[in-house]
Amino acid sequence: MEKRAFFVRRVLCLLCLAAAAGVLGYRAVLRFAPDKLREEVRSEIATLMNSIQMETLRTGVLLKKAALEAGRCGAAGDALACKSLPARYLASYDVVGSLGLRLPAEALADGRPLAEYALREAGEISTIDGFPDDAEAVSEDEDAVLWRPFRIHPLTRVPSVSAVCPVRSRGQTWRGFMTCDMDVFELQKLVTERALPDSLAADVLDSQGVVLASSRPSALMRPAVRDAGPDFVRAIRTVLSTASGDIDYEDGGERCRLLFDTLPETGWKVCIRSRARDVYKNVTWFLKNNVRVYSCCGFHTLRRAPQQPVGDPPSTERKAPGGKPRRLRRFDLKVSR
Repeated sequence: MEKRAFFVRRVLCLLCLAAAAGVLGYRAVLRFAPDKLREEVRSEIATLMNSIQMETLRTGVLLKKAALEAGRCGAAGDALACKSLPARYLASYDVVGSLGLRLPAEALADGRPLAEYALREAGEISTIDGFPDDAEAVSEDEDAVLWRPFRIHPLTRVPSVSAVCPVRSRGQTWRGFMTCDMDVFELQKLVTERALPDSLAADVLDSQGVVLASSRPSALMRPAVRDAGPDFVRAIRTVLSTASGDIDYEDGGERCRLLFDTLPETGWKVCIRSRARDVYKNVTWFLKNNVRVYSCCGFHTLRRAPQQPVGDPPSTERKAPGGKPRRLRRFDLKVSR
C-alpha cells in the first residue's frame, strides 16, 4: 500500500509539474507570438518596399535623363530630336512601356507645337500623335518626379500610375513635361511573388486609397474601403494620413492588426494585416518559409522554394516541349524581388 501511495503521489506531482509547465509555456507563446509576428511583418513590408523602390527609381532616373535632353532640344528648337526622344528612350529601357513628351508651342524656336507619345506593344515600339486632354500639370517650382494617383490612362486605356517630370531649359525656364506610365500589373507581380499565406493580406495603396497591388487579386484597382465596415474605414483613413504604425481594429467581430509604412518617393502605403486568431499560424508560416540573409545593402528575406511533390521528375531532368531532355539549374532558395 505504501508503495502504491508513493507511486500515486509521484504521478500527481509529475502531472502538476506538467500542467504548470504547460501554462507557463502557453503564456510565453502568447507573449512571444505577437511580437514575433510584428517583427516578421515589418521585415516583409521592408522587402516589398525595397522591390517597389527599385522599380520607381529606374523610372525616375529615366524620366530625369529624358527631361534633361528634351530641355536642351527644346531650347535649340530641334523638333525632330524632340519627336524621336520618347521612342529612342523606350528602345533603351525595358522597365517602362510608354513615355510621353509635351512641350508648349512657344518652347520651340520655329513655333511649332509638339506632343508625342511612344508605346511598346508586343515588343514593338510605335509613336502616336496627340496627348491626353487632362495632361498633368507640373508646378514650375517642382523639380522632383511627381507620382500621380491610379487611373485608366485616357490615351492608352491601360490601368496605370504616371510619373511626371518637368522639362526645363538651361536657364531653368519651364518648357513642358515628360511623363512615364507604369502598368499596375507590374506592381502586382512584386506582391504575388512573395507568396504570402491566405491568413495575411498585403496591399499597396496610392494617395487616394486605391489598391495598386494586392495579395488578393479581387481587390486590385478598387478603393481599399469599398464594402468595408466603419472600423476598417477609420483604419484606412489613419493609414493615409500617417507615415507608419500599427492599428488594431475589428472586422466582422474579429480583432485584427494592420501594420503599414510609406514609400518616400511616391507616398504609396504598403500595408499587411492579420486576424488575431491567426497570429500563431502566421508566425509558424514565417519561421518555416523565411530565410534571413545579409548583404552590403542590409538584411534581406528570402523565401524557401516549395518542396517538389513526390513522383515528379527532378527539375534537372524535365523535358522540353519537343520531348528532348534539357538541363536546368536547381536552386534551394527562391529570391523574392
